[in-house]
Amino acid sequence: MTEHPDPAEIEAARTGESTPEVDAHLADCAQCRALRDELATLADHLAAPPAPPVPPAVEEAILWNARKEALRVRRTATQRDRRPTRRLAAWAVAAGIALALGVGGLLRLAERTDGRFAASDVNRDGVVDILDAYALALHVEHGQGRGADLNTDGRVDGADVDLAARAAVELTRS
Repeated sequence: MTEHPDPAEIEAARTGESTPEVDAHLADCAQCRALRDELATLADHLAAPPAPPVPPAVEEAILWNARKEALRVRRTATQRDRRPTRRLAAWAVAAGIALALGVGGLLRLAERTDGRFAASDVNRDGVVDILDAYALALHVEHGQGRGADLNTDGRVDGADVDLAARAAVELTRS
């Protein structure tokens, strides 16, 4: 062998796992033998003595903290398990609102240009807007202005006001 062996090969020779060429080189090279001896010393220093026994009070404190952390993690996981239910409820509310807005749009009919007014255009200004809901609310509360039974249930009440308000804020316009 004309070159020095790799330190990994010298370490293998130290543990008895080297090739005959590396063993022959170590027999002839004082520098590589010195490296092998340094590696042996380092390995001895790294082989730590067994850890001293843990005092009972310290062991109990560690176990108590571990139990406390496990309980915190369990509580957090339980709270996370409830979140999908909350999300589902939020989606259900959003779907209900979307459905109500859709129904409001159907009840709104279309704004007309032929002089006739949509059913939810309570104040007959040619536009279905929040003023129609306001006019209907005044009629329900105080008997002022005109009323319109938008949901056709036979009476003019808060449900009709809600329908007028939904029709006013509907995003899709005809």
